[in-house]
Amino acid sequence: MNNPSAFPYVVKYPSGTTEAKLGMSLRDYFAAQALPAAYTDFWECRRGLSKVPDDWAEPLAKEVYVLADAMLAERERGVEA
Repeated sequence: MNNPSAFPYVVKYPSGTTEAKLGMSLRDYFAAQALPAAYTDFWECRRGLSKVPDDWAEPLAKEVYVLADAMLAERERGVEA
């Protein structure tokens, strides 16, 4: 899977040297963008439950990365909306 940098940048040091930094990966960026909606949906589905499972965070994190992977796959295929 092609997972380029989302925000590459260059650091310029006082000595005059520069260093390229990759920044966040596009996969991480997509996951971060999907997280608010997935988080809201997760809690909406559990509204009224007396107890939320202690291990709720790991499945949610996996879900947003599944969405990110799907976005990367669509991007690679060049599918237009």
